[in-house]
Amino acid sequence: MKRNAVLPATAQARFSYRVSFFAAVLSALVLLGPRTAHGQPVYYSNNTNYIGNSLAVTNGASDSTSPFVILGEYNPAGPSATSSARLPIGTIGNVRFYGQNYNFTLYVLSLVASGPNANEQTFRVVASQSFSGSAATLGVQILPVSGFTVSAGEVLAFAGTGPWYPQNTNDAPNSDATYEDSTQSGSFAATPPGGPGSQFTVGKHPDTQATYQYVSDVHGNQGRAYAIGVEVSWATEWGTIDFGYVPVGTTNTSSGYAWGGGSWNGTQLVMTVENFIGPDAAEFSTSPNYAGDTLDYGQSYPFSLSFTPAAAGFASATLTNYEVPSPPFGAAVAQLHGFGIPSARPASGPIVPELAPLQTAMLNYLDAHQFEAGTIALMNDSRLVLREGYGWRDTNFTTVIHPDNLFRLASVSKMLTASAITKLVDEGHISTSTLVYDYLGIPPWGGVLGDSRIQNITVAMLLNHSGGWDRNTSPVGDPPFDTIEISSDMNLDYPAAPTNVISWMFSKPLDFTPGTTNVYSNFGYQILGRVIEKASGKRYIDYIQQDLLGNAGISNSLGFLNVIQARSRPRDLSPWEIWYADIPALDPLGPSAVDYPTPLQAQWAYGGGYYESFDSFGGISASAIGLCNYLLKYWEGGDQRVQGEYYGWDYIFYGSLPGVTSVLYQEITQTPSSTNGVEFAALFNERDNDPNDNGEAETVIVEATDQISSWPTNGGGAIQWGTPVASVASSSGSLTVNLVRSGPATLPVKVSYTTYSLTADSSDYTPISGIVSFGAAQTNAPVTVSILNNGSPGPAKQFSLELISASGGAWLGSQLSCVVTITTTILPPLAVQRVLPDSVVVSWADTGSYTLQSNSDLSSSSWSTYGGTITTANGTNSVTITPPSGRLFFRLRSP
Repeated sequence: MKRNAVLPATAQARFSYRVSFFAAVLSALVLLGPRTAHGQPVYYSNNTNYIGNSLAVTNGASDSTSPFVILGEYNPAGPSATSSARLPIGTIGNVRFYGQNYNFTLYVLSLVASGPNANEQTFRVVASQSFSGSAATLGVQILPVSGFTVSAGEVLAFAGTGPWYPQNTNDAPNSDATYEDSTQSGSFAATPPGGPGSQFTVGKHPDTQATYQYVSDVHGNQGRAYAIGVEVSWATEWGTIDFGYVPVGTTNTSSGYAWGGGSWNGTQLVMTVENFIGPDAAEFSTSPNYAGDTLDYGQSYPFSLSFTPAAAGFASATLTNYEVPSPPFGAAVAQLHGFGIPSARPASGPIVPELAPLQTAMLNYLDAHQFEAGTIALMNDSRLVLREGYGWRDTNFTTVIHPDNLFRLASVSKMLTASAITKLVDEGHISTSTLVYDYLGIPPWGGVLGDSRIQNITVAMLLNHSGGWDRNTSPVGDPPFDTIEISSDMNLDYPAAPTNVISWMFSKPLDFTPGTTNVYSNFGYQILGRVIEKASGKRYIDYIQQDLLGNAGISNSLGFLNVIQARSRPRDLSPWEIWYADIPALDPLGPSAVDYPTPLQAQWAYGGGYYESFDSFGGISASAIGLCNYLLKYWEGGDQRVQGEYYGWDYIFYGSLPGVTSVLYQEITQTPSSTNGVEFAALFNERDNDPNDNGEAETVIVEATDQISSWPTNGGGAIQWGTPVASVASSSGSLTVNLVRSGPATLPVKVSYTTYSLTADSSDYTPISGIVSFGAAQTNAPVTVSILNNGSPGPAKQFSLELISASGGAWLGSQLSCVVTITTTILPPLAVQRVLPDSVVVSWADTGSYTLQSNSDLSSSSWSTYGGTITTANGTNSVTITPPSGRLFFRLRSP
């Protein structure tokens, strides 16, 4: 809402929306990824990039053909960088086969080509080995393997024909076999591949029915079940990576499997002992293991997780969790809400003491609500004074959050949508009276408009939540969250997109006459997103990034965008996005909306909600600094800001979803000569069952600002890094980057900073943080970081210098980060040859300039240099030395 655009603002009304997408509080479990430990099996989480993938079609081969099952990972682009299913380099040792009546061939496959069609992939057989035998009872067989060498990153899949063959003539068709299809039955039967070096193609053009697809884990053909794992030897140690899982319907034996020892019987339901990753590991155990029980698909099975503190800062807790069998069924580690985590929530960096009330407010709020991570960016008089993060960036609680990590916004996304609509109106592309039904041209599902009044809905009505829909009384509720129901109703074979939801809703009656009352509507803002797309000719997120905010508003010095489209699955999140948590008991596994129509299940925060379709009403992820950049350009949810114009704006908006609590605050009075007031974005990665959690965050932050008097003023100046990037050789010893103060600099001021590891770590540089004091009239201050030469040549590594806060009248400038690259020289190997009677020739092959040094004791730092710098032009060089008695060690150094 725009008020007092010409006259000075003498009175301000407060507009505060409590935005909650669900009346019932939802929550989310965060799954900790599996890890490999020597000698311990690993059960993988429910992820189609992991184990449980198969080459299959709906029709499948007849039961007389051996099924061909992928046991390892398949990815057309190569092994996923985040996948734990990849094998390390090593040698396959044994195959653990859980089943009966088997004739079995193990294949190591690598992908040769994909295409030209998405359903067509060609594989090459790297190695294969066959086994035959029979077991009268279901159990574990150890099948010896030899000659399989695994090259890290090359092997995409383990596959096997078998283990099932028909038992009698009544066996049903084997629907999970492989690459036969319904249109050309028998043409592409599931015959095994040839030997090593041979190739085979899954899917033949124009054989469009044959596809590479996910198959549920009901691989127990006619009741027979299996699980397979392999042993891999690497670094002279043996470890077991079990690619097996317990198929649905399998009956567990009474003995189970103990991680601390004992025999493996292939039927363990959940892990019994495991460790968190990191230096402060806390052991946990689960019970019961459902030994002897039959587990039915789709049912919830509770199990208890008990944590024992392994280090100070961990709390003991017991939680009842629920796991629903789904392919593959394995143990899932639940993130406890407020328990079993480090009690401290570290800050990204130090804060100047004058702003300490803000840090106290944030930490007290996080502790009171037991949230694990949050960020804040705060401006006074539209000048940035604080950008700070609190808590943990990862679920292992090993990496402190960065101030600019991305968070989902939930309904705060609507503010950007409203400003985008206002911009399009101001530019003449649409008007507030544009009739959206005629303008969009989206036909009602079934061809019949559900209510003639839909034709009267205008853009202004959608902006003001008066479009005619009441989610509190409507029989269809809040349709943007019902994509599974809508997809099913419309007979779609994909998750319902916004246009599908709109078409479906246009076939339903309205709840009230448009324009007669105001009822908060997510659906109305979903329609506005499509108006933006129609008016701009761009995707919604592209218009927000390119036109509403522009490159300067969304670009981050660290190489990512400050405002992006939110994603549903954990593996699809931006690398700079935070993890999400919620109250576990309130968010059990349910159908995955993003994976519709598969039977996959997920917590709401990780696929149960289809974020890709939420864009314009709740589907943006952003950093706190990205939102401050938005507030510098626009009045929250309204017009573009014009400097020098009389204006008053007091607007607060909340966002709330499972794993999301967000607050965007703007209280500004602007005149031709001044700008006064507070603006901030506060983002958190959880939500609890307190209906006032958003309001409490706003209150504690605003009350903290009331305790602060050291705000930006003339004479303080803007402080920023003197350069956005810097480079330093690993052998340099140190790097100095200047802090630069611009503008009138007549006051003594302070600024705080920290280093943040990107790809470099504490073996590459010495992390530092601190507060720098500028004297009156001082405009430069050096910050020096020690660079450590760890003696290990390799790729360049990076860390960043980050500004956190300013006081004494100063504020933070636009260059908040300086990315430092540590370069290393990959030195050529030395050849040392003894030449009789008493000389040593040291030679190397490389062009460039080096110094040759020697030392008789590697523990000593005293190295002697021979003859100064040696420049090699032709690629080879050597030095003849008459050594003293005893040993000598030689090394090259790049000057």
